[in-house]
Amino acid sequence: MGDGPLVFNKKEAADILKICQNTLDQMIANGSIKVVRAGRRVLIPKKSLEALMDSAK
Repeated sequence: MGDGPLVFNKKEAADILKICQNTLDQMIANGSIKVVRAGRRVLIPKKSLEALMDSAK
């Protein structure tokens, strides 16, 4: 993922992972992806996406 933003919104994260937002919501709900909540916003840290990809190896 290189340099860039430290957090992504759900649409951006789903696009990066090449999955639909519903699948991302399920992964967030079951704890596969850690999120940060800022009010009503759900932000996915870059480190959470990297950890998910590392665990898939």
